[in-house]
Amino acid sequence: MRNLGTIVTGVLLSAALLLGAWLYQKSSQDRGANRIDKLTESQAATSVSGTSSKTWTVETTVGKIVADRPETARVLDLVGIDYCCGGHLPLQEAATAQKVDPAQLLNALLAVGASTTSGEYRDWQQAELSELIDHVVSTHHTWLRRELPTLSETTQTVLRVHGDAHSELAEVAATLERIRTAVFPHLDQEEQHLFPALRDLADGNASADIEEQLASMQTDHEALGADLHRLRELTNGFAEPADACAKYREMLTGLSALEGDMHQHVHLENNVLLPKVQGLLAELKAN
Repeated sequence: MRNLGTIVTGVLLSAALLLGAWLYQKSSQDRGANRIDKLTESQAATSVSGTSSKTWTVETTVGKIVADRPETARVLDLVGIDYCCGGHLPLQEAATAQKVDPAQLLNALLAVGASTTSGEYRDWQQAELSELIDHVVSTHHTWLRRELPTLSETTQTVLRVHGDAHSELAEVAATLERIRTAVFPHLDQEEQHLFPALRDLADGNASADIEEQLASMQTDHEALGADLHRLRELTNGFAEPADACAKYREMLTGLSALEGDMHQHVHLENNVLLPKVQGLLAELKAN
């Protein structure tokens, strides 16, 4: 009889494959197709050609996979793989850490949006640096400035009402407060210093401290990623307890949304923006 861990892993991978198949079918139906191509495990373990003719193997980093095809983030989220702060890890290593078979996972990633161009997702690797910066600020910075204060207030209310019955809420509130106090100065620093410097870099002018600013950005991201992971642990994956009221459910929904937005936000900066900047810096040094 298979042990529980094997069963759970099988269920997660089956769900990932079904999700990938559904997304592929949806895109194909939009274009008048009515079938899903069968993808063999041997094909998955070898390579995958996406819409931009990129090639993936189990040695490809998870950040690169999501940068090539953003739809794959859904599958990685499903099996608990961090593609933003952990985006530097090869798929083989990231999958093994989650007790997921790397070849099967690559097969699931293959199915998501394979051989199609999805209008829902933008390939930010193809965007100009200034356009990517505008998107990060208008989408993710704006979302955080709007939603995080309200989420903090909601969490404090839930702590007051349910704290006696749920001791973990004290740490949930403290962790969220740590995120809030760290995020806003981080956003200000990017908008007022780092991003203007990057726009200058795109015009051929590199400020003396740009590499130091980039290193600081990554350090901030790692700390935020650790706090987001802790929130997921404390809430058992944002699961509702039996005694959850409407406000409790609102808090959990907000925490889950925060994680999702921050994952996309940090992914764009770590795995798309940073390689663009490093390429520009290399060009300047070469000249």
